[in-house]
Amino acid sequence: MAGHFPKKSFSLALALSLSAALAAVSALAQQKEHPKEHPQSAKKLSTDDLDAAIRAHIEEKSKASDGRFEVRDDVLNKTWSLELVRVHKDKLQALADGRYFACVDFKAPDATMVDVDFFLKKDGDKLAVTDTTVHKIDGKARYNYEEKNGVWVRVADKS
Repeated sequence: MAGHFPKKSFSLALALSLSAALAAVSALAQQKEHPKEHPQSAKKLSTDDLDAAIRAHIEEKSKASDGRFEVRDDVLNKTWSLELVRVHKDKLQALADGRYFACVDFKAPDATMVDVDFFLKKDGDKLAVTDTTVHKIDGKARYNYEEKNGVWVRVADKS
């Protein structure tokens, strides 16, 4: 008879179709129920992305102070008013905890060189600065970094 399948073939085809349909429905339901457990991989940030983000932050913050970037120095109990010299592209890093690191050189009006460290974190589709610290004054470090258990931590300078 044309158009008829043997009973075993029809049962197998029906079982496979139902199984596939149930698997698809189950996967869709689980995806809606637990979307954060299975995030899409985000675009990896390049050093150019980090460079652009830190420069944009410095430019934005400098608008309020006549084109100079101001940073609080709790050690000297003063606020530095600084001019950007360079972003160290070779020191722009993604850290294991989802943050990013940038090292930037500035010059004060009295020609003092100030090295400032920035930590950034993704905030939606952009990077936000979460921490800014004065690392060096005229090349003299106040602290350094050591890797401990896979995480970089700030330690006192030993020199």
